[in-house]
Amino acid sequence: MLRLTRDMVKKRYAAMSSAELLRLDAQKLTPEARELYAEELARRGLSAPEPGTEALPARRTGKGKRQIAAALLLCLAVGAGHVSRSLPEGFSMVSGAAVLLPCLLALWILHRR
Repeated sequence: MLRLTRDMVKKRYAAMSSAELLRLDAQKLTPEARELYAEELARRGLSAPEPGTEALPARRTGKGKRQIAAALLLCLAVGAGHVSRSLPEGFSMVSGAAVLLPCLLALWILHRR
């Protein structure tokens, strides 16, 4: 049977994101684990959520959604660049726009607030 040491628990808490740490229910921890939990929260300048309240919902933030949208637009630009190589020479302006516009849109999405 695996016996957890204080050092193992401390390293685990240190490796967790702040969101993961705040989602832990301190009431369900052993007294030793609760002490290490409080130390890690203090080290990060966080405060434990009140018992019975939800700390942080497990959902994607607006920034995460924007990053995904920008990544998809960049994939579109790469695909358009690949396809544009097979077009006749007269379509260079169109193929350039097909690559440039998704890139510009991705930058706009990432930098807006």
